[in-house]
Amino acid sequence: MESSGRKGEHGSALACCGADIKFFDELTRAYSHRADLFYSEVRLDGVPAAMCASLVEGTTLFGFKVASGPAYGEYSPGVLNAVQEVRLFLESEELVFAESGANAQSFIGSYWRDRVPVAKVLLPSSKAGRLALASPDAAQRATRGALSAFETLRRSRSRNVA
Repeated sequence: MESSGRKGEHGSALACCGADIKFFDELTRAYSHRADLFYSEVRLDGVPAAMCASLVEGTTLFGFKVASGPAYGEYSPGVLNAVQEVRLFLESEELVFAESGANAQSFIGSYWRDRVPVAKVLLPSSKAGRLALASPDAAQRATRGALSAFETLRRSRSRNVA
């Protein structure tokens, strides 16, 4: 469903990357075995128009993946599904908090009035990133050293040109 719309056109749909499909399948399988997969769907004449897969950790519902079919875009099935998910959340006795993961300017962010920051996390994606996070002081020293070396190189080149 997601890949049939603009996300598919831009290559950002899960179905556009085999590794993403595998990750989503494994994640939702693990959460469904724990009975912590919270799934809502809006159907029109038996055909899915929008769906949402959210994850439950403790008493918190984490919005994870939302998709809507472009064929029903004029009826805003994604918004209808979000309203359905909010209703299911409010009916749940176990769930206390919900986190959409969306920014405040998104349509999802606009209907949650009370927002509480969960956390800001830096995850390194390289050896240099791991070193920088392990020792911020060392990273600053290395940056200053690299800038100093670059400035020295720049000066020597400008002298050689003249």
